[in-house]
Amino acid sequence: VTSEYGCQASASVTITVIDPRCHNGGGKICINQNTGNSQNPYVKLCVNANNVATQLANGATLSNCQDGVNDGQSATPKVVTMIAYPNPFGKHTLVCFNVPAAEKNVILEVYSAMGGKAATLYTGPADANQTYSYPFDGTQFLLGVYFARLTTSTGVYIFRLSMQQ
Repeated sequence: VTSEYGCQASASVTITVIDPRCHNGGGKICINQNTGNSQNPYVKLCVNANNVATQLANGATLSNCQDGVNDGQSATPKVVTMIAYPNPFGKHTLVCFNVPAAEKNVILEVYSAMGGKAATLYTGPADANQTYSYPFDGTQFLLGVYFARLTTSTGVYIFRLSMQQ
């Protein structure tokens, strides 16, 4: 987004889609209801769709009902996230990532739009749910589009970077 004064800002959003429908049918929705017990903080329930709003207002969360096991977890995203700030950037930006499970080895690289490697920002282990931030110095590169590439044991993740004047 560019303001009337030429200032630019961007944002990143991760959307996780779950299927909360109970697989036993009947138009019911699966929720995690808070028990208040630290040993078993949630109970997975299938409730009538008409009661979902009340349950959510009372602290319940929607749950993925792929199985009937009480997994004790809400619909917290379990995905790799990446962001760069600022983006678009002048000549310097900070590339950040977060992985949902510990990784023995991740590789964070930056590539030009033509596919050439511009930089390797990090190679090594990554702890679960910890944000890692690494600077990218673009002073020796041309203005244009670059891609941050994060390689983990679960896949390769790409994030678009835009270097502008």
